[in-house]
Amino acid sequence: MDYAHNVAAYEAIIATGRQLTQGRLIGVIAAPSDRRDTDLIAIGQICGAGFDGLMINGG
Repeated sequence: MDYAHNVAAYEAIIATGRQLTQGRLIGVIAAPSDRRDTDLIAIGQICGAGFDGLMINGG
């Protein structure tokens, strides 16, 4: 759907995905390597709670 750059963008993608489907929401996520550890942890928490399944690109 989009390449999110921060927590707010991931939250928006999850909310939009939930509006588009009644079924499971699977996320394929990655985060730029120049993010702080605290940002990456927050992204993981948001995505872990918001998606029913995840594929994570550790690039």
